[in-house]
Amino acid sequence: MKKTWYHSLQRVMRPRSLVVGVGNRLRGDDAFGPAVLDALRGHVHWPLLDAGDAPENCTGAVESVEPELVMLLDAAHWGATPGSVGLFSFREIGWCGASTHSACLRLFCHLVAARCGCDVVLLAAQPERTDLGAPMSERVSRSVATVATRLSRLDEMLRTQEPRTAER
Repeated sequence: MKKTWYHSLQRVMRPRSLVVGVGNRLRGDDAFGPAVLDALRGHVHWPLLDAGDAPENCTGAVESVEPELVMLLDAAHWGATPGSVGLFSFREIGWCGASTHSACLRLFCHLVAARCGCDVVLLAAQPERTDLGAPMSERVSRSVATVATRLSRLDEMLRTQEPRTAER
């Protein structure tokens, strides 16, 4: 069976995760991260942080949460079909990431990993359009709903299961 982003995410998410939305709400599909945060508010127990299109300005806020894992939500170009969702380690971000903030996203990931000693992953949607003033595409809009639903389900699973042992 082919492993999906959701199956991979089930293995890495922790109860003390921080979910960070990255993107510009005025640039169509680049709003993927903030749109997922909007859909998650009130439905998950993880702290949510909207970093806009300047995540490097939010490292202090991330540090204050002391997360075990930081999950970034962003639009990223990796050559998939628009609306596709993928999960990447922060070391893979060098080749993907929305073109408007890929360099600062890499910097943010390295700073957070070093300062917090936590894992950082990117849950990304392949954008269709990111022009200024463009609406979000139907494909990415459907991905927002799917990701929010699955993250809510995962949050519920993590809160109701037995605490993890130190098997790492």
